[in-house]
Amino acid sequence: MNAVLTTAVVSFGQNIEFLTDKPVADVSNVVKAVRTIKPDTSGRELTFSAVNAVVGKFNAKLQSYRRVTGDRHNVLFIIVTDERGDDFAGPDEKKKDYYYLDKVIRDLRRLNIRTYCVGNASLFGREKGKVSFVDDTGYQWNDCEVDLGPETVAAERLQLPFWGPNGRRFEQLSANYGPYALTRLCTETGGRFLIAEHSSGAVKFPPDVMRRYVPFYGPIPTYLRQLQANQAKRALYDAAKMTLQQRIPRPQLAFRADTEVNLRNAISQAQRPVATLDYRLREIQQVLEAGEKDRPKIKEDRWRASYDLAMGRLLATRVRAYGYQIVVAEMSRSPKKFQIAGNNQWRLVPSGNWKTYPPEVKKLAKKASQYLKRVIDDHPHTPWALLAEYELSTEMGWEWVEGKMYISPARKRNPNQLLLDEENNRRRKMRKKQQSRKPPKL
Repeated sequence: MNAVLTTAVVSFGQNIEFLTDKPVADVSNVVKAVRTIKPDTSGRELTFSAVNAVVGKFNAKLQSYRRVTGDRHNVLFIIVTDERGDDFAGPDEKKKDYYYLDKVIRDLRRLNIRTYCVGNASLFGREKGKVSFVDDTGYQWNDCEVDLGPETVAAERLQLPFWGPNGRRFEQLSANYGPYALTRLCTETGGRFLIAEHSSGAVKFPPDVMRRYVPFYGPIPTYLRQLQANQAKRALYDAAKMTLQQRIPRPQLAFRADTEVNLRNAISQAQRPVATLDYRLREIQQVLEAGEKDRPKIKEDRWRASYDLAMGRLLATRVRAYGYQIVVAEMSRSPKKFQIAGNNQWRLVPSGNWKTYPPEVKKLAKKASQYLKRVIDDHPHTPWALLAEYELSTEMGWEWVEGKMYISPARKRNPNQLLLDEENNRRRKMRKKQQSRKPPKL
C-alpha cells in the first residue's frame, strides 16, 4: 500500500542539496533531514534553481502523479526562505528579464503543482533591506544588506531620503506583500505567499483596503507593454531607476560650533554632497513631468498613488534642498551667537519660513502639497498615504536651534579637528580590527 503523504527535503543556498534521496513517509526522517541543514555563508540563494532541480530529479514520478490511473497524487512545493531569491533571471543572473522564473512557472503548471512560500514581506518599493546579524563569534553586524524586494516587477518608488525628524523609519516600511518573483510563482501555480515576518516596526494596513493595490503578477513583457502605453507609468519607472542608480544624499543637520573655525569646516563638508543635488532633482522632475499628461489615464490605484507620491515627495525635496543651501551659506558667512552659555552645536530643524522663498520655489511647494494631499484623500489607510502625511506634516523650510554636544578632550585641544597621535593610533587599531572581520553575506 502506498503512503498517503510523502515528503522530500531539499536545501538551497549557493548549492542545492537533496537531503532525502526520494520522498519519504516517516515524519521522523523528514525532521532529521531538516536538522542537518547547514548555514550557507555564500550570500547566494538559488531559489528557483532549486525548484527546477526538484522537477528535473523527480520528473518521471511527477508525470505519473498526473495520470488518471496508477499512482495518482496531489503535489505541493513549499519554499521556506527569508529573501527574494537571486536567480529569478537564471543561475548566472546575467539578465534581468525574469526568463528563468517564467520557465519554472511553465513547468509547475504543466505538472499541476501548487507552490506555497513561507517568507518575509517585501520592503515597500525597495530592493535592499537592512538587518542586524550576530555571527558565530557573537559579534553583531548592523545594517547588513539583504535582498527583500521590491514587491513589484521593478521599484516604483523614488529612493529619496526623508529629511525630517525620525524619517528613517519609513525606509524599512513593509509592502504588506511578498517579493514579486516568489509571489508570482505562488500565484500563477495556484498557491499563496505566506508572510512570516514584516520588517521591524512594520505598519500593517487593512487587508480589505490593500486588495485594491495588489501588484501586477503577470508576465514581464505584458508589464513592459503597459509602460509603453502610458507615459506617466513609464516616467515613474524611469525616475525610480535613476534614484536607484545614483543615491540621493541625506544632508547633515547637526554642526559642531565650539569655534567659528569648526563651524565653518563642518558646514563646508556638509555642502559638498548637496552642491549638485538640485541639478539631479531637476533631472528627475523633468522625467516625471514628461508623463504628467498621461496621469489622468491611469486606471490602477497602485500606479496613481505611486505617481502622485513620487511627484509630491520630489518637489518637496527640491524646496528643502533650496532652503538648506541658503541657511547654511548664511551661517557660514555670519555665524550666529549662542544665547545660552555652554552651548556648542547648531542644528537645523524644519520650519515654515519657506513662505519667504522666491515665487518659483513657493510654486514648487504649492504643487508638492497638492500632489501629497491628493494621495491622502484618494488612498487613505495605505503606505502611500502614510508617507504623504509625513511629508506634509514636516515643514519645507529650515531654522537654526542651538544645543550642546559632547566633544572629547582630545578634539577640544585641537581647534582644527586634527586628532592627536594617540587618538590616530587608537583609530588605526580599531579599523585594523574591524577589517580583519569579513562582513557576512546574507
